[in-house]
Amino acid sequence: MLKRRQKTLPSKINQYPVGTFLRTENGVFFVLSDTKRVPFITERTLDSWAPLVVVTASEKDLAVKRLRVSTGKMKFRNGSLLFSQSTGRMYLVSEGRLRHITNPDVLAALGFTRSDAVWVSKSEINLHEMGEELSG
Repeated sequence: MLKRRQKTLPSKINQYPVGTFLRTENGVFFVLSDTKRVPFITERTLDSWAPLVVVTASEKDLAVKRLRVSTGKMKFRNGSLLFSQSTGRMYLVSEGRLRHITNPDVLAALGFTRSDAVWVSKSEINLHEMGEELSG
């Protein structure tokens, strides 16, 4: 995995571009629009997006203040392989939905091994809607 760099920008910046990953004292966010940022609930969710840079800023900065926090939450990136610690089920995130892998041959066909899966909590699984099973 790529090593993420933390950047602290001067508070003179007046706007963060859409697509910026932003860390404040209130957590980590994705800048979704000129007026909105969406929170990540865990570092695992953030890691699935593999950001090269996460900008560190203060909630007091004007550029941060203008971004209201969305009620939604950032989901795992499409293509993420997840293992639910609470149910023991493995899922592939596809089109923002969880696809339960019911046949281990599907993993090999997609180029994955069981060790590629990220172990996740029930709350992280609940970020996603369920999709169709992947049974091969």
